[in-house]
Amino acid sequence: MNPRGDRLGGFTPTYVDYFAPITGPEFEMQGEILNPTGRTHFVEVRFLVGDRLCAVAQATLIAER
Repeated sequence: MNPRGDRLGGFTPTYVDYFAPITGPEFEMQGEILNPTGRTHFVEVRFLVGDRLCAVAQATLIAER
């Protein structure tokens, strides 16, 4: 959940800074927790097509109890 209590899902790409359009049927998402602090986590997700970085998203999430 984000700090407002919203459950994250399909709208994560709204946080994305697009470098290039994501085309084709397959892409890869790589996620990493950059800063865990208790239940709060700052995460980064990278969207790739092959070796090409297409987008990066960062968000602050709060783990459910």
